[in-house]
Amino acid sequence: LAFYDVYSCVYPELRITPDGRIGGDGNAPMSSLNLKILKQKETARVILPIAQIPGTGEKIFSLPLPDHTGALRLMAVAVSGDHVGSADREIRVCEEMSALLTSPLFAAPGDELELAIKIFNHESEDGTFSMSLQLPEGFCAEKKNFSGKIAKKNNCILPVKVKCPARNGSFALRWDLTWKGGTKRYEEFITLRPVILPRKESSVFVLAPQEKRTFALSADKWSHDAKGNVRLLSSPVQLASSALDFLNQYPYGCLEQTVSAAFPLLFLQDLVKAGILSQEKAGTSFHKVNSAYTSIREMRLPSGAFSMWPGGKDAWFSASLFAAHFLLEGRERKLIRFSEEDEHTLKRFLRSVADSGVSARMFRAYAVYLLAYMDGFNPAAARALLAGTENDYASFLAGAALIRGGYSAEGANAVRSALAEHCWNKDALPEISTNSSRIGMTLHILTKCGWRDTVFLLDLSRQLASMIRTDGTGWGTTQSNAWAAVGLASVSSLFPVGTSSGEFLTDQGKILQGEKAEFGVDGKKITLINAGKVPLLVSELIAGTPLDIPESAGKIILRKEYLDQDGKICETVSHGDLFYVRITADFPFAVSNAVICDLLPAGIEIEDGNLASRKSMISVPENPFFQVKMRENRSDRFMVCGNAKPGKSVFVYAVRASFRGKFAIPPCQAEAMYDPETTGIFNPKRTLVIR
Repeated sequence: LAFYDVYSCVYPELRITPDGRIGGDGNAPMSSLNLKILKQKETARVILPIAQIPGTGEKIFSLPLPDHTGALRLMAVAVSGDHVGSADREIRVCEEMSALLTSPLFAAPGDELELAIKIFNHESEDGTFSMSLQLPEGFCAEKKNFSGKIAKKNNCILPVKVKCPARNGSFALRWDLTWKGGTKRYEEFITLRPVILPRKESSVFVLAPQEKRTFALSADKWSHDAKGNVRLLSSPVQLASSALDFLNQYPYGCLEQTVSAAFPLLFLQDLVKAGILSQEKAGTSFHKVNSAYTSIREMRLPSGAFSMWPGGKDAWFSASLFAAHFLLEGRERKLIRFSEEDEHTLKRFLRSVADSGVSARMFRAYAVYLLAYMDGFNPAAARALLAGTENDYASFLAGAALIRGGYSAEGANAVRSALAEHCWNKDALPEISTNSSRIGMTLHILTKCGWRDTVFLLDLSRQLASMIRTDGTGWGTTQSNAWAAVGLASVSSLFPVGTSSGEFLTDQGKILQGEKAEFGVDGKKITLINAGKVPLLVSELIAGTPLDIPESAGKIILRKEYLDQDGKICETVSHGDLFYVRITADFPFAVSNAVICDLLPAGIEIEDGNLASRKSMISVPENPFFQVKMRENRSDRFMVCGNAKPGKSVFVYAVRASFRGKFAIPPCQAEAMYDPETTGIFNPKRTLVIR
């Protein structure tokens, strides 16, 4: 066990000395040093008050040891005048006996698993012990009480067979270890993750005067924890929260998705002022924005463009311009700080795109608009884009660039002409742009240019609101949700959120007045009545876990099988076995940026195929129909992303049986990241048995 210098974490004011050491044998000017005692946070850290040492150079301290088993580092830092020194010593802390639970990271409701509790005898001469297990409600165990005797410096493993309840959540497992001379209580948490992932369903509709609608959840379709919410909207701006909810849980993390998740965070204060979000939620935006900035910089290429994934070598131009837009807007809002190198590299990239004779017209126009954020704007490239007869989205961006660059009258004419032609219906950025994303982008750019035609902006906002999907994914893709949230946030000051009220009739016959109501699967239904004389704009959202999904559904045909070492299909393996997961994906047509995600059942973990001891794995067929852009093994899932051609593609990865039990096999899913209609799912509806 090796320890490293952590003095800077304990005392942040203690700087590195001129010779590169932190404390130790060096001398450094320390007269201005003001050491402050940090607040005690971690249970395994104890900080004593700063003390004066007598002339003898020695002093005895007493300190309480933390509740910790293992090695600790005892450190001392001394300051005298302009000199500093330090010393440390490793100490070992443990009870006479201790216990350690080994369990899967997660399990599914109804799984049967075998936990292992390891009992260590560190120092007890007697070695006798007893252990009692306390399980949460709904958990069942064959045996809860154990006893035995372990020789000093030895250990034993107690297997505990447990059946999980049929509900999701995080549950505390507790057990008491008693030995001659002591007792200690332990607690560990286990997460029960549904085999079928939670989903959302949403709709936005108009309820005419004197009409009513009843809302309820069927217990035959939804799990017990499903919730429904009905809300009356006074402004389309309120729908921005739907986009934020979707972006907050999207799982993949490529360049575009990283930018999409962070871009709306630049506008959280606008949403707070509009009354859509609380100041508490908005307070985390600075940290999240800069975390995204760090991730984006990891994808930057020498040219200044960005790759799709960290470590990639190919530029993704449409998403690179989107990323540049986020960075420049973040800097303008003082949430992102550029280095001079970042500034120079970004400007060089944008100029190379704007001046290119081979880049698509939309790319060049977007780069020209972004250059208007930076010093030294040259209108020549914008004027060149407006020299033709087109009134497309590129013309809109070029006109907006002229307005932002100080040529307002000239730019306003171009923008006005493009808007008259409904330019947002034309010219997508390849792969990722949609009609809804361009409407959101248009709202944002118009407000940046000081556009004050509020009737037009409100009409465009309502058009954007009408495009929200019914499957709980907001506007569908990550970029569409990002631009929808940004666009609505940008116009929030023009259309302040008011208070809407309606009559809600409960199933007990009680009438409630308000702007929202909830319903669930416990027989709690609600009826909304429009007793007024004007239509009501209503949003309905259902969130929960479906009880069942089809075995196979969607345009992408999927199949998943487990294979033994001989390549034969199996669903029963032995503890410690290496076996394989084979996924077959049949794409009926070409799909760009397809993602296949396979959740692991409890009890197994993905094996690292790069280890020298794993070279005996079965051969994997080549995929001539699938160009892999990213392949990733996570703790709970396997993911692969790329471009698919029509035909069957096969993916194989190795797994290890790490826990005994019977585990539900989760579905395998596929989707086109920028085409919500192109999906696929395979639900085995079977169990994996590990003996």
